[in-house]
Amino acid sequence: FINSWKAGGATINVAIASRIMDYYLGLPTRDYSAEFRDSWTPSLQQQTEAIRKFDASRIKETTPTLPISQYAGVYRDKLGLEVKVWLEGDTLRLQYGAGEVAVLTHWHHDTFRARWENPLLAEQRSALVQFSMSPQATIVELTLNPGDQITARR
Repeated sequence: FINSWKAGGATINVAIASRIMDYYLGLPTRDYSAEFRDSWTPSLQQQTEAIRKFDASRIKETTPTLPISQYAGVYRDKLGLEVKVWLEGDTLRLQYGAGEVAVLTHWHHDTFRARWENPLLAEQRSALVQFSMSPQATIVELTLNPGDQITARR
């Protein structure tokens, strides 16, 4: 939902590549970093504000409805890919398909924040995972929102 890479990370690569091309083409030296900084500073400020608003949306002092072990299980999305949730010690972990692993930390109620173990993904693709319950108080579904919404059922 928030992508800091767009707020300057890729731009600096373009600045470096542009400087190298100018050198080999014999063009005058330009300060591409300063030029690009002016374009990505507003994006960085927007990202900081989005993070602040997101953090403020958290409902504090809530607990999960069920013991966290009840959230563990294998879920399948509409394409048949597995979303595995397991308990490791007292920490929930999640893996979508054969992809990256995330640590789930309680956000509020039956919603957890996924923090990917891969540092690049952790920076770019923070996600919320919401668990839904049946009338019999068992977890039947999860919704993973890493940008596009993924729904998976037990």
